[in-house]
Amino acid sequence: MIGGEITFGGSSIPVIYVVIFAGICIFSAVSAVMSFISNKNAVKAYLEKHPDAVKVYLKSTYYVFMSSRILVGSVDDERPALFNGGVYVKPGTSVLMLQYFKSRAGFFYRRVNSSTDFVDVEVNLEPGKEYLISFDRNDGFVVKNK
Repeated sequence: MIGGEITFGGSSIPVIYVVIFAGICIFSAVSAVMSFISNKNAVKAYLEKHPDAVKVYLKSTYYVFMSSRILVGSVDDERPALFNGGVYVKPGTSVLMLQYFKSRAGFFYRRVNSSTDFVDVEVNLEPGKEYLISFDRNDGFVVKNK
């Protein structure tokens, strides 16, 4: 059992708290690195399988009191190959499982979050072009040439 205390800035902290905090930091760092490597491998495998893959950007907004983003659950029932700001998709007809998430400052609560369920969106993409997916309250997910 770990015992004792550490004095820091005039107050004493039990050693067990320091060990728990260090463990959480190490676990978080290892998880982040593993996630990065896993996504990098997924992108590499997807681009080897589909060398003519199209870049599809996902519209996101970040303001002082509001933010919104589009999340990709899968592309053709496979793990998405993500890049910073979007996802790679093979040319032709594909099905993307998308979710819209919005967060804003609230009046009674600190944050008000809202989102759609994941929905399947069928897209028909041409090779050599780039696309942008945005969300509209009335029209849902909208795919446009970038």
